[in-house]
Amino acid sequence: MHHYRLAIWHNEVFLGHFQTNTPAAREAVRHVVQCLEQAGSMRWQLEQAQDEQRLLSTGPKGVRVISSEPVFCAIDSL
Repeated sequence: MHHYRLAIWHNEVFLGHFQTNTPAAREAVRHVVQCLEQAGSMRWQLEQAQDEQRLLSTGPKGVRVISSEPVFCAIDSL
């Protein structure tokens, strides 16, 4: 399963991210891009998770994952 993120701008003002990792993530990103293209004055950057950062804790019961966060890299297309 892929994990994608779109960084979205309107008139060069950053609006935020759309992030998805559902089984239909590729289709969801395509749909959002299609809507952005129709809206005009929109710019976006497509990114895909390539790695993961994890915060770990060790103790008598072993190693625990405290949190994890995907590391995104820009890609040209799906």
